Amino acid sequence: MEDHGREGEMAASKRVLVTGSTGAIGNMVVRELLKRGDTPVGYDVSEDFRFMPDIVGKFEFARGDVLDLPRVLDTIKRHGIEAIIHTAALLPDLATANPYMAVQVNVVGTANIVEAARLFGLRLVFTSTKGVMQDFVGEYGHPTYRPLTEEYPVIPPDNSHTLYNDTKVFCEHYLNRCARLKGLDHVILRFSSIFGPGRLRHGGRAVMSEMIEAAARDEPYAIATGGEQKDDVIYTRDVAHACVSAVHAEAPRRRTYLIGSGRLVSYREIVEAVKRACPGARVSVGPGLDPFRIGFMGFGLFDISAARAELGYQPQYSLDEAIHDYVQLLESWKPSGSRVRRSA
Repeated sequence: MEDHGREGEMAASKRVLVTGSTGAIGNMVVRELLKRGDTPVGYDVSEDFRFMPDIVGKFEFARGDVLDLPRVLDTIKRHGIEAIIHTAALLPDLATANPYMAVQVNVVGTANIVEAARLFGLRLVFTSTKGVMQDFVGEYGHPTYRPLTEEYPVIPPDNSHTLYNDTKVFCEHYLNRCARLKGLDHVILRFSSIFGPGRLRHGGRAVMSEMIEAAARDEPYAIATGGEQKDDVIYTRDVAHACVSAVHAEAPRRRTYLIGSGRLVSYREIVEAVKRACPGARVSVGPGLDPFRIGFMGFGLFDISAARAELGYQPQYSLDEAIHDYVQLLESWKPSGSRVRRSA
């Protein structure tokens, strides 16, 4: 790994509520908290632990819905929670299919978590997305890729691309308003292109995860176009590292941070890295740009200097290390009869 953190400078351990703890990001946050010596308490409407069979029983879990504010408050009180990492959300394709539920889960659910954090005086880390930002075009896109900063403009109402992005924009505004009105202590993290176990549920944006998992199963996988496309891709373990770093940051000077790998990589380079991790892999990418082919350009390089300086965030995994770890996780996961320690 590139940098194994700053163990000697770690703050005191915390009891942290992780909403959406069984999801692609949530399970990695639980892992990172355990690794750091914190006490994670998972909170999720789902008891599907397919992405975390190796850590079942190693953390506390409370089944609950973010729409159930009394349940959230009770869980925080009973478990002595000291901070919240909010990853729970209805994913893009599901949000498009069910707009009403998207607003309920992503907006009302987040409002409940905000209220809980405010009432108990807790730091809230909110996982947002690069999708709240306008298209990366001109000097910020191919071929120059000028690094994007936190000041890059947010999407306008008539060009948001997905309802999921709309909900994330509203939540960012709401958190910032609550900070001004009620003194909410929060950190918003916007991530570059994420890959890792569990991302297949994100549909057309998950081509990198699709490729890696196909290679791990020794199945062919081809992307029609995009070999020359460069992007800032981040492994879910580094996403989790950023979330936990934000929990422990003593005095963040801003409310929003960009989180990425800090480097550009082309999809042709990604294919070669997959082949190194899985010799003989039958994966390929055609020439050109836009491997996602979903109608908008979100490929660019994040300037992560603010997160480095103010949160202590430092990417932990190189591209090769991330893909190797991803494949190793897939190989190690076996059906388990173990049960998590579940609260009433």
